[in-house]
Amino acid sequence: MDLKGLSPAQSAKMELKHPATFELIPDAYLMVFGSDSKQYRAVMTEAAREPADKTADIETVYAKATERLAKLIAEIHGLKEDGKDISDPVKLLTNYPWIRDQVDVFVMRRVNFLQKA
Repeated sequence: MDLKGLSPAQSAKMELKHPATFELIPDAYLMVFGSDSKQYRAVMTEAAREPADKTADIETVYAKATERLAKLIAEIHGLKEDGKDISDPVKLLTNYPWIRDQVDVFVMRRVNFLQKA
């Protein structure tokens, strides 16, 4: 068996789903880096090198994790806030936790980054 076809891509298109109905939101998607990507490894290496702040409250820790996750978003397509395109991934994930949850799950599922048969 040739394993080359089973090597995950660095990034993939993540289509967004409505938080209540789970239906795909037309023309709304993100390009995200997966857990096998160089970008993911760089973000995790940076996190590991940071000294632990044992006095940080849960909101501070959550915000830092959100910033790290935002670094895995390469592109934002079809999302607006007050009629303006959203281009800041930290703001996107902070203001819309349901999108943050979808990105977090998508990034960790290797199958999302494998070639489709």
